[in-house]
Amino acid sequence: MERIDLAIIGAGRVGRSLGRLLVRADCVRSVTVYDCDPQAARQAAAFIGDAQAVSSLAALPAATTAALTVPDDAITRAAAALAESDAIPTTVFHTSGAHDSGLLQPLAERGAAVASLHPMRSFARPAEVVDTFAGTFCTIEGDASAVRVLEEWFSACGARVVTIDRNVKPLYHAAGVFACNYLVTLTAIAEQLLEAAGVAEEDRRPMLAPLIRETVDNWAKSSPPEALTGPIVRGDEETVRRHLESLSDLSPALADLYRRLGAATLSVALQAGLPEPTAERLRRILGESPDFS
Repeated sequence: MERIDLAIIGAGRVGRSLGRLLVRADCVRSVTVYDCDPQAARQAAAFIGDAQAVSSLAALPAATTAALTVPDDAITRAAAALAESDAIPTTVFHTSGAHDSGLLQPLAERGAAVASLHPMRSFARPAEVVDTFAGTFCTIEGDASAVRVLEEWFSACGARVVTIDRNVKPLYHAAGVFACNYLVTLTAIAEQLLEAAGVAEEDRRPMLAPLIRETVDNWAKSSPPEALTGPIVRGDEETVRRHLESLSDLSPALADLYRRLGAATLSVALQAGLPEPTAERLRRILGESPDFS
């Protein structure tokens, strides 16, 4: 495996995590980090180890590979700025889940092989990410030569690398948003409801955490229909009705969200064996909600 000189543009959690992973896998000769916040660049370099921070794009040394680990809205600007530099890296990739390598067109026009790589996981705690990265799915698309080298490097980091059609990246990324980001939103709402129910703050998360873990574990070991529990799959019409009455008093917006999630849950419950007549009665209780079947 050819070792690379890596430039990381964007010193956030993704950039510092991937930099440290590539150093640990002995994929790199050198790592240089640039960020518009010099302190963030220095902190990322310290986290990565064997890395240096620079204070401007112009100060980046010639690199074999550049990783644009900036927020999605900044990729186009970063690519354009890098394309104006004197030394264009051989390979350039960004780490957006929703956007494809077309955002790197200015660099492709300067001769770089371009790609996008997205690890399907949360980067909330970079040190934990590095220690538990083995087995993480990484999706890649882009120029064939860039895809080849990224597959080699990230396989060396323990990732399960798969290629993806660039045209479906928004759907792929939306799946991750539902599974990760919106899960956090739902747990925050659950905490809000426990507060309204008078549960002490110190008890709310310990009360919910085992339920969430067990639910996710059941889903991972079986399937959505087998993992589904609760009043919808049981056909418990009165419970659903009482939930809606209480939620409407507390927050009409939460009652509406409950209706929409209930409608989506009905399609899973039908797969789990909920009789259609019961499902139809639940639809009427839930009101005019979208059909997710």
